[in-house]
Amino acid sequence: MRSSPGDKSPNRTTHYGGWSSRILTGGNKMDWMDLHSLLAVAREKSITRASVRVHLTQSTLTTRIRKLEDELGAKLLVRSPSGVRLTDLGSRVLYHAIRAKREMGAMLAGTGESGESAESRQASTDGMPTAFKIGAASLISPAFLDPLLRELRLAFPGFRYDLMAEQPELIAESIVLDDVQLGVVPRSSAAVQGVLSVPLYEEEMVLVIPSGGPPLAPDDPKTPRELLGRTFVTFYECVSVRTSIDAFVAAWLGGMPEDIRRTNDVGYLLRMVASGTGFAIVPRSLVYGLETPPGCRLYRLSRPGSPEQDVCLVYAEASPYAARLRAVAERLTVRYRSDRTPAAAVN
Repeated sequence: MRSSPGDKSPNRTTHYGGWSSRILTGGNKMDWMDLHSLLAVAREKSITRASVRVHLTQSTLTTRIRKLEDELGAKLLVRSPSGVRLTDLGSRVLYHAIRAKREMGAMLAGTGESGESAESRQASTDGMPTAFKIGAASLISPAFLDPLLRELRLAFPGFRYDLMAEQPELIAESIVLDDVQLGVVPRSSAAVQGVLSVPLYEEEMVLVIPSGGPPLAPDDPKTPRELLGRTFVTFYECVSVRTSIDAFVAAWLGGMPEDIRRTNDVGYLLRMVASGTGFAIVPRSLVYGLETPPGCRLYRLSRPGSPEQDVCLVYAEASPYAARLRAVAERLTVRYRSDRTPAAAVN
C-alpha cells in the first residue's frame, strides 16, 4: 500500500491514543516551553507557584496553557479546593510531556552511541546490508517477530540487526529519516509518504478471562451481557491500540463496562486478569506465540478485528532492498495465515 501525497500536509491528523499528532507534524505553534509550563503547573498545583518555577509571568503562563488547550480542543486543567488539577486529557498529555522531557535530557547528555551513520550501518562490499535497524510496535509480542527474523536471515546471508520497541507512529517517521530500515506496525500507522507497507497478519481479537472461574462461550448470546457487568481491564488512553479495542468492545457488548481498570503493559494486563480483577480483550498479535498465561484462559473471538490494526511490514520506498523485503513479507503472510487457530481456544 502506498500512501497518498496528501499524507504529509501540515493539517494531517493522527491520533496518538486520544490526542492529536498535529502538535508533532505541523499546523500548530506548540513548543517545548508550552509542555514545560504544563509540567510546572502539574507539579505545583498552582499557577502562581508554577510561574515562579519557570520564570514567566502568570499571564504568560496562563496564555501558554490556553494555547495547548485550544490546539487539543479540550481543557487540561480545572480549579479545585486543593488547587489546580489535571483533567483526564491533561493527565494523558502530561505523560507525553514527561517522556519528552526525559528524552530531551538524554539527547543533550548524549547516549553513548558510536555516532555511526545510517550509511555505515548498511554498507558492505558486495551490495548486501551489514545490519538493519528494526522497529517493532512496543505492544506486539516478541514471539511474533521470530518468523520475520528467520526469513530475513534466509534472504540476507550474514544478516545482522538492531531491534527496538517503540510507538508505531514514530517507527514509520523514523523510516522516512532512514534511522530505521524496517518496521512491524499496525496498518493505521503505516500511511506515511515515502513508506511502503505489505500486510503480514490479519488481526483478530482475543478474550482473556481468569482461569479460576467457569469457562465462557464467546458465541453464546448471553456472554456479552455478562461481560458488560464485569470489570474491564484495558490500556491507558495514551496507548494507541486502546481506540480499536474500545470500538470492538462497544460493538460486541453493546456498550462499555462501567468499571474499567487500566495499565500500559501487556504483561501487567495479563497479571491483572489472572488475579481476578476482570476480563480483557486484546489483539492477538499482543499475545502471539505465548503459552497460556498462568491464571488466564484465552479465547479467539469470531468477530473480526479492525482492518486498521492488521500488522504490516514497512520500509522505505527508496530502499535498495525493497524487492527482497516484499518477497519476505509475502512469504510471511502465508506463514501467519496458516497459523490462524480454527478452534475457539487460542492457546
